[in-house]
Amino acid sequence: MTLPIPSSRQDLYMDYLNGNGNLEDLPQINEYSSRVDRYLFNLCVNRYLTEMQIQDINKQTLGTKTSGFRYVANKVATSRVQPAFLFNLAGSGYAIGDVFKFSAIIRTNDSNVLRIEKTENFFNAIATLVNATGTNIAGNGSNIVAGTDLNFVSTFTATEASSTYLHVFIDFMLNNLTLPIDFSILNVKLTRNGVTVPQVTAAGTGSTGLFLQNFTDGIGIVSRLNEDIPSTYYANKNNRLYGKIFNALGDSITNGYLLANPATEAWRNIIGSRNSMVVRNHGSNGSTLSGTTGSMVERALTMSTNADYITVLGGTNDYSANVPLGLVTDVVATTFYGALNVLCKYLIETYPKGKVGFITPLNHKVTANGIGLFVLDYVNAIKTICALWGIKVLDLYHDGQVLPINAVHLATLMSDYQHPNLLGNLKLADTIESFMNSL
Repeated sequence: MTLPIPSSRQDLYMDYLNGNGNLEDLPQINEYSSRVDRYLFNLCVNRYLTEMQIQDINKQTLGTKTSGFRYVANKVATSRVQPAFLFNLAGSGYAIGDVFKFSAIIRTNDSNVLRIEKTENFFNAIATLVNATGTNIAGNGSNIVAGTDLNFVSTFTATEASSTYLHVFIDFMLNNLTLPIDFSILNVKLTRNGVTVPQVTAAGTGSTGLFLQNFTDGIGIVSRLNEDIPSTYYANKNNRLYGKIFNALGDSITNGYLLANPATEAWRNIIGSRNSMVVRNHGSNGSTLSGTTGSMVERALTMSTNADYITVLGGTNDYSANVPLGLVTDVVATTFYGALNVLCKYLIETYPKGKVGFITPLNHKVTANGIGLFVLDYVNAIKTICALWGIKVLDLYHDGQVLPINAVHLATLMSDYQHPNLLGNLKLADTIESFMNSL
């Protein structure tokens, strides 16, 4: 019996399994691929994951993104490769003498990586990632052992307190300047005096914000494995939110009222940035959940119907507007129970494959409104109706980690008694992200 001659792509798969080549260079499978091609490609992917130990990453944390890169030396600083990260200092209240700590896991099997010489930390007024402007404070470096994860930490102290952004460059030093290097960066995080500083996307770059090429690196070769490898095979397979579409329906808290830059500082976009999500903001200042003019019941009808995740954060303005609760059996938008019934029915029927969750108001006021109802009455109504429709609820009133009626939380986490500031949004993002992962 004569065995069939393997196709050229099968030769490539077998070469990789024998230790030759790179996974990102292999031909991808599709609906026309043979069973043998699919089998061999899956073996290649499993080999890669085993070697890199990526399958052990079971939990995404603040700022966690796993990205693989191939890169060549900087045209200006020819011994270096410089991945760069952008963080937003606006509203953080940082001061001269504050201690910043940048941390990440650096992973590489490439012996061409000699060491991390240092970090270059530019306090800057602009978001564009260039290292020729701003106040540069050098951080520490570290040796790298190929095949071993480096828990990299660079600590530095602010010498000025007027910048909007912080640019962090990691200076990778190379053995051979003509060869590209392969590395991964995981769990990127920056703290100021122990408080997390949000990572953001540089304006006009079109980047995801995790990795940005130094603008002087004109000959750089960048290969993002998380874009080249199907997500079902990549490390982010354990992150349920990664790359998903997110409709965030709500009031001014969802809209980011009183934040300096809601597009990056509101809790919805903090979650979106961490998980490379497509975030659609349907928050509106002053919006009630109930009603017939500009309410969440009405605005839900304008949302795109291809979302994977849908959250509804409301009830605060219904309390302020003295909206009656009505009856649990109501199906009219003019009572709170009725509006909840209408909205819940619409959402579960419009997004049968989506993840729908409701979020209650914060505990921001202890007095009754004009019709004798308390914030807690509206919180309980949300929980009661959502239970009837099989929708999960995040109770920020009791479990939000942000408590506006507390004087310390009001001064530290809130812009006013009702609206969280940047730090408050960071805390809310942690809580809501965990909730969304549970849906």
